[in-house]
Amino acid sequence: MKRFILNFIAIICFTGATLAQENLTYQKPPQEILELVDVPLAPSTLIDSDAKRIVFLYRDQFKSIAELSEEEMHLGGINGLKNM
Repeated sequence: MKRFILNFIAIICFTGATLAQENLTYQKPPQEILELVDVPLAPSTLIDSDAKRIVFLYRDQFKSIAELSEEEMHLGGINGLKNM
């Protein structure tokens, strides 16, 4: 009898969990939020020691697919932190 009750509870929990799942599709945020995310970064600046010249350094906000797919070079000892 005890086993029957436990099995019954397990079936009810499993059925409830599967029915609670919603079929969601990809949703885009509102246009205002997309515009906030896509704003270009402000440039970094470098000034020479005489304060006569300034260099503006522009960079991309996100890495490209080509940059993300490059193989990484790990420094010695850094990769061994997995065991901690």
